[in-house]
Amino acid sequence: MAPALYPEDASIVLIGMRGVGKTTLGLIAATSLRRPFRDADATFQSLHGGISAYVNEHGWPAFRDAETIILRNLLSEHPKGYVIACGGGVVEREENREMLRQFSEIGPVVHVVRDKEETVRYLVDETRRPAWGEEIRHVWARRTPYFESLATHTIVSLTAHPRPVSPQFLMKHVETAFVRLLRGIFGMSALHVPLVPGPAALKAITGPSSGEYGGYGACETEMGRGAKGSRTSFVALNFPDLRIVSGETIRKVAEGVDVLELRVDTLVPSRPDTPPDSRRGSPNGYQSSYPHHSSSSPSYSRPPSPYFVALCFGHLRRCSPLPVLYTVRTKSQGGNFPDPYDDPELLEEYIALVELGFKLGAEYVDLELSLPDETFSRLLAMRGAATQCLAADHDRAGAWSWDSQPVMDKYLRAVQLGADVVKLVSFPNSFVGNLELLKFRQRVDSLDLGRKVPLLAINLGKAGQMSRYLNPVFTPVTHPLLPGVAAPGQLTFAQTMHALYLSGLILEKTFFVPTISVAESFTLECQHLGLPYTFIVEDRLQMRTIERDFGGAFLGAKAIPTSAIEEGRGPMDDVLPPARNTGWTDVVVPASTEPESYDVPPTALVGSYKHTNVRVLALAEVISQNLSPINAVGTATNALLVGLDKKDLSEVLEALSIVGARWVSLYQCEGHQPSSTTPLSPSSSVPLPLTSLNGGGVLSSFSSSNPPSSTSTNATPATTTQPQPPPRFASRPPSRSGTPTIPYPQHPTLVTQVLSSYTDPLLYTRRPPTIIISSDSAPSPFPERILASPTGGAAIDLSSPSPSSTASSSNSVGGGGGGGVMMGKGVLRDVIGGRGPGGGNREGWMLLGQRELQVEVERQAFRALTGRRMS
Repeated sequence: MAPALYPEDASIVLIGMRGVGKTTLGLIAATSLRRPFRDADATFQSLHGGISAYVNEHGWPAFRDAETIILRNLLSEHPKGYVIACGGGVVEREENREMLRQFSEIGPVVHVVRDKEETVRYLVDETRRPAWGEEIRHVWARRTPYFESLATHTIVSLTAHPRPVSPQFLMKHVETAFVRLLRGIFGMSALHVPLVPGPAALKAITGPSSGEYGGYGACETEMGRGAKGSRTSFVALNFPDLRIVSGETIRKVAEGVDVLELRVDTLVPSRPDTPPDSRRGSPNGYQSSYPHHSSSSPSYSRPPSPYFVALCFGHLRRCSPLPVLYTVRTKSQGGNFPDPYDDPELLEEYIALVELGFKLGAEYVDLELSLPDETFSRLLAMRGAATQCLAADHDRAGAWSWDSQPVMDKYLRAVQLGADVVKLVSFPNSFVGNLELLKFRQRVDSLDLGRKVPLLAINLGKAGQMSRYLNPVFTPVTHPLLPGVAAPGQLTFAQTMHALYLSGLILEKTFFVPTISVAESFTLECQHLGLPYTFIVEDRLQMRTIERDFGGAFLGAKAIPTSAIEEGRGPMDDVLPPARNTGWTDVVVPASTEPESYDVPPTALVGSYKHTNVRVLALAEVISQNLSPINAVGTATNALLVGLDKKDLSEVLEALSIVGARWVSLYQCEGHQPSSTTPLSPSSSVPLPLTSLNGGGVLSSFSSSNPPSSTSTNATPATTTQPQPPPRFASRPPSRSGTPTIPYPQHPTLVTQVLSSYTDPLLYTRRPPTIIISSDSAPSPFPERILASPTGGAAIDLSSPSPSSTASSSNSVGGGGGGGVMMGKGVLRDVIGGRGPGGGNREGWMLLGQRELQVEVERQAFRALTGRRMS
């Protein structure tokens, strides 16, 4: 992986038009990176008063003078460790632009982009800031080239669609995308797919939305490639206007694949009357949709603008967490972008579009080998740790011979230039061309070049289909919902999997699951994906050693203590952090071989298993996804747990440690009650740090048998009551809650305190809780004053479903999301579910029950067992 573009402590500067959301995104970045935030407009107001009044009294030139001084001071005084949001007009002066250019050498300058018409509507209605004295679109047109040239990166701020009922969640997906971009800029993580066969490098996972491909999940670097193997694929999204394609359609098209390709060259802005998911204007099969490049042609259409491409990329991030392969394919290479090499103006546009892929933080950017070496190397220098480069060359005429030295020279040139992946595509003259391609791959594998550079090599057309499914690296696939295949001969993902199964490169697997409904949903998913997997509802975990095709077991509610795993079995059993730190395991998969060859499917290692707890991962995902951006987990986040039993408590605490919560209050949780019912004053008790269980970072004790005295400065934890994992388990890296191996702001130590009652002053010494989780044993009634958070929060009711529960019950209050929820019998239903009196404190609260949690648990289990995401 290439080094990060900037030091991890470099300050971040946000630029962009007025009204695009710089302040909101600045606060999101500051919360995620645990940094202070400085807003240039707020700084101006603290020094000079209101902006409108100042401009009315002194004029725009005086305001620009003051703005320049403020920018200079912010950049010089805070070059490290800050997030800085600039005013929209800061780029109007060359002096300011030069300061931003110089700063971009030491820190990222991020351009915030928002839909133009949406921004215009907002600015027309906005009256707090002074009028420019000219039409908004004219200002936009003048400033946009400045923003684009100064920016080292670009973030697209699109509000949620369809629009959520609660305005607090309009920016939720932008929060996820922005944090993802920042983590890539600073080298904190890179969401790249393992492409080289053999053992994958183990990565510690920490921070928001940080699992494989975004979100929390049992990623293959922890579970092993197992049933998935080392083969990867991508699907090209060749819709003409991705903005009008629904998220549901994008997610269906993405089923099974590892990466989504954004075909920039096929993008064409739609007319206002174009219906959603329309194929209007899309390429017919692999035919070009661009007219021949001729300025005299009345139908000639210029390539898409960077602004339009950015909006399409932002919509893709809004709809899918998968990595993105960003491609601008030229006409001679089989794409739609007019060949630019004889037209300087067109070449400049082409290079600008390619550079935009790096600025947007795409995980992969396609670079054509037809580019000159100097240009290719300059673009490679933009990748940093976040982006890998795929060097591509296409022989559309079928002139190549796979056994010739010129084709090998193309691969060697790409490696020498520094490409991360090489893509070579040709047309076969006969079926024998597929066999020659296989021999070519063998020759590449035998090379000793100092580093392994994965090869994507396929033949096009019907005759080349065999080469497609035998290609192990980024096999291009298609989908029936696409407007047409991106290249001739493409197969669907399911067809590819079926062909691999018939070739013996995917093995049959049998999985044990807890219920018929789970078996049916998992089976349907695998049939849809073309995977040869069987799911049976039998408690046959003890028979795993004699089950010939045993692929794993999902135990569901029958999770077992890690200490109860049979002694003498699996001396190399590997207990992953979610299971080890809680003492409970609900998913077991056999450890598998990790062959050094793509053509050898992984097989189970007899007597060796991996154990994890997907309920922990589901809790982390549910908590993080149901906190609005304003409630994003930070150093001041406070959680309240009420009436949880030991198992729920250990799992919830591990989930909270994963997402980075700081303060946790416990009331009536099993095994953790104070000896006195007298409320404790804030000075009479010291919050107890979360202590480690076998070095893992999960709570082993919350309080001593007696509350500390008012003069106490230290609290001694009681003896743990959690199940202890046997010492024979293989050692693992620290928990997600521990120190990561990649640079990331450290999660603060999770601090807990035991409450004696709902009125305990300890609960009211910090910010109101924004995370509340309760169960059947929670005392009733639940005081509404605890819901005092002015921004709401996320509440999870883990109590048993009530017989009167109905699917029509609302799971949101005061503007939460829609959809049904199976309400429990706990106290949260009454106060948040709308039955309690009053309701003034319920605004913005999201109430979730066992149903929502169980859906996420099953999604996590399917992913842990098969290595694939559920649709």
